[in-house]
Amino acid sequence: MKTDKDLLRLIGAGSDTPPHVACRCFAADLRRVYDAGKEEAEELRKQLAAAIAACKLKDESLEAAHNGLRWWMDTFPFHVTETDNEEMLKLVKALAIQPDDDALKAFMLSKGVSYE
Repeated sequence: MKTDKDLLRLIGAGSDTPPHVACRCFAADLRRVYDAGKEEAEELRKQLAAAIAACKLKDESLEAAHNGLRWWMDTFPFHVTETDNEEMLKLVKALAIQPDDDALKAFMLSKGVSYE
């Protein structure tokens, strides 16, 4: 894309380039930048969708581990160790971490992408 100096040089005094040609060149450059931004936004949408899918899969796996450990602790309470309790606490904390819609919206808007 042309810089401001390039544009001023094209349309400035003594330039051989007619102003309407210079403006068309500048408009074409702006269009390329706009199109590149749209492509980047689409790529960010894809990345976000993949990240959300990965989070859901992680949550399903953690839920299964939580349920298995809960079953072990309920079925064999005298065999429960401090390590079991620590692992259960880690699972509960990990499952409590959920993306906040406001945080996702803020992230997407910071990237110039509509959340909807």
